[in-house]
Amino acid sequence: MRSMSCLKSTALICLCLTLATGCQSGSDNPPTFPVTGKVTYNNQPVENATVVLVAESADGRGAVGNTDAEGNFQVGTFAEGDGAVAGSYKVKVFKYEMIAEPPNDGDIMTEEEEEEIYMGAEDVEESNNLLPAKYEDPYKSGFSVEVVDAPVVLNMDLK
Repeated sequence: MRSMSCLKSTALICLCLTLATGCQSGSDNPPTFPVTGKVTYNNQPVENATVVLVAESADGRGAVGNTDAEGNFQVGTFAEGDGAVAGSYKVKVFKYEMIAEPPNDGDIMTEEEEEEIYMGAEDVEESNNLLPAKYEDPYKSGFSVEVVDAPVVLNMDLK
């Protein structure tokens, strides 16, 4: 009998925590709607690209997502992959080359190692975008999307 009571108490606590977490995470936020798609460049999937939805209204909220190995993405506004708020968006896409891979041996980097890894980071925007520059400008990319109260699919083949 005690086991059943403990089980009910545990279930009730889990339910309350789930409801409380859900209420806190988005109750003040406007609803979002799924925006997914695929990015290809010369008909090949683009991995690790960033897709940004730039809101056209001054008070609009943007959304962002990253592509997987197949070029697929889903954007998020308040949390990863939660979608975009209804509205009109211009779209930009970019993929930066990694300057150097930080060491993954658990050691703390020296200042010299850190400087070497991040040296030239200010120039990354101009020199290391692996996609054509026009796609990084939301007003020149040629892509836009209207998000309404339904899922949106945005496929982009960059040339």
